[in-house]
Amino acid sequence: MKNFKNFFLHHTILSIYLVVFIFLCFGVFKTSGVVYLPMLLYFLIPLLLFYFLGNNIVAKIGTRKTFNLNFVLSYKSLLPIIVFLFVGHVISMSGLPAFECYEITHLSEAVELRRGITTRAHPIWNYISSINIKALIPFSLVLFWHKKQKKLFWILIIVGCLYSFTLMQKSYIFSVLIPVITISIYEKKWLDFFKFSISIFIVIISLVYVTNPQIRGGVDDLKKVQTEEKTKKSNAIIIFTALCKRVFVVPGEMVSEWFRCIPEKKPFLHGNGYNIISKIKKEEFHDYALELYPIIKPKMAKKGLKGSVNVASFMREYSNFGIIGLVLSGLITALFFLFIEFVYKDTDIKIKLALNLFLIFLLSSGALSTLLLSGGWLFLIGLFFIFKKEFNEC
Repeated sequence: MKNFKNFFLHHTILSIYLVVFIFLCFGVFKTSGVVYLPMLLYFLIPLLLFYFLGNNIVAKIGTRKTFNLNFVLSYKSLLPIIVFLFVGHVISMSGLPAFECYEITHLSEAVELRRGITTRAHPIWNYISSINIKALIPFSLVLFWHKKQKKLFWILIIVGCLYSFTLMQKSYIFSVLIPVITISIYEKKWLDFFKFSISIFIVIISLVYVTNPQIRGGVDDLKKVQTEEKTKKSNAIIIFTALCKRVFVVPGEMVSEWFRCIPEKKPFLHGNGYNIISKIKKEEFHDYALELYPIIKPKMAKKGLKGSVNVASFMREYSNFGIIGLVLSGLITALFFLFIEFVYKDTDIKIKLALNLFLIFLLSSGALSTLLLSGGWLFLIGLFFIFKKEFNEC
């Protein structure tokens, strides 16, 4: 037990990801047996090999000096910046989508409103909004908690919940509150954990109520076929079962499906799955997350529905370069994990967990590059670099 604890303290990021990887293996096994499990070793073995080889080098490097930008930016100025960006985004959208949706009486209109949120604002504002809600707000909450700035903390909780509700995306509230939920669990502050959990519940229930006009007397004009029996079953048990499947089975199922489709039904992309590389080669860019949807979900596609089949980070390299891509992904992932451990070296483990846990789990269904840029991970790392001194002073 002591050895496990020491391993977790020194290799926190890798330890968490190995749990995620076990979940992926379970999903792969449950949906396709042992057929594709050996393929996963082409990623796992290089990941472990490169990680521990690199760790010996990183261990000899001292912690870099913290950037002290307090003379330019105080941590107390984070809240005004967040509010300013929030207001700017709302102005760019010409209103608050969720509150507008409440006035809608037809489900089709509610669906269109939700789909069109990103088209209402300038693309730059959409990107700023993503960084604000996935990096600035969660980071500031963790910092305010650490500095015991209760007033700033609870004001930002309200802003974060309101922002998540406004944008009508259920995942946003998790990005906002999972970091402080992680800290509350680590510190065994169960009352705070309960408050944060209730906040998530309220936002999600409110979004379900607002985005489904038929619940409040409106019309379901999409004419979904749903028997009374299915309606009765759509209760807590079904929701819980669906959630468990989404977390423990679906990520691995998507890995199996990508292995099944590539290269049998879709060829290896040889770099054209990366926008930058395809532009350099002057060839067509392919997004297999979109292109595989009709193959993996044919029934949905026949109904005219469009969607994406996101998959674990290493599968993007596989779809481009095959087995070599899995090895390459193992190398890239190992280097990134070592980088994070280096950044958070000599920092309280609860801070490292709070700022990285949720994103590590998202690697089960998203590309590392996407999480770094639009997922806010890179900005979280940058913010920690800037304000690391604030964490070390308490």
